[in-house]
Amino acid sequence: MAIKKTRLLLTNDDGILSEGLLALARELKNDYDLVVVAPTEQRSGASHSITIHSNLKVDMLTITGLEGIPCFSVSGTPADCVKLGLSTLCEKVDLVVSGINHGNNLGADTFYSGTVGAAFEGCLMGVPALALSKRVSGNIDSYDPSIEWSKRALSFMCDETEKGNRTCDLLNVNIPDLPSSEIRGAKFTHLCANVFEIESYNKISDFEYGIPKWGHPNSSKEDCDVNWLLDGYVTMTPLQIERCNCKELNRLQKTFEKYCLIGE
Repeated sequence: MAIKKTRLLLTNDDGILSEGLLALARELKNDYDLVVVAPTEQRSGASHSITIHSNLKVDMLTITGLEGIPCFSVSGTPADCVKLGLSTLCEKVDLVVSGINHGNNLGADTFYSGTVGAAFEGCLMGVPALALSKRVSGNIDSYDPSIEWSKRALSFMCDETEKGNRTCDLLNVNIPDLPSSEIRGAKFTHLCANVFEIESYNKISDFEYGIPKWGHPNSSKEDCDVNWLLDGYVTMTPLQIERCNCKELNRLQKTFEKYCLIGE
């Protein structure tokens, strides 16, 4: 009797023909049951946005090296791809994998990132997810080290899921652009609160402003994703859907009660 393979939905925000996504898919195709559902074009910065005022155009593609694997190109956002994939295009999926993104997603990047937004959509629909990103700073162009560490993170998430350890909805992984021999290991760590410095928007005319330049990642907090990545480590940060500041609920309730008495 054949062993049932773990079923993955692969997506990204760089577009379905991006190098990181295709390199990862080709590496995983023999060990996992894959479905690829990704944006038709570059959608970086789309965060968790979805399309609500127009229809989504879907094309099924045949991609070299992925023959026989369902590959869907979707005209919408990364979150659209996951929502459509999990609800309509795919049978039951065990894990959503978003990436490998061209560029890191650290700290506040996770609020803007389409890579992370797509992964969060999986979580909202009850499927654990993995967001994978490769730092790009000119040290190494090859995706091989990123694929190697992505496979380790994926294996870890699959094991956690099989054991019923769903304390981590989403694992956000960032990989240095270094040769494998120079990557020092992996660190589970916090998101950095201060990721980059933004220069002002460049005024082109009274009605047009250019996209600002981003500064280098920086942080005064030692134990965070930015500093560990710059120090040559793969960073892994567990994220969750719950954004409520639960520690403050009781205090705020008691504090607000006096405002309810005003005018009585």
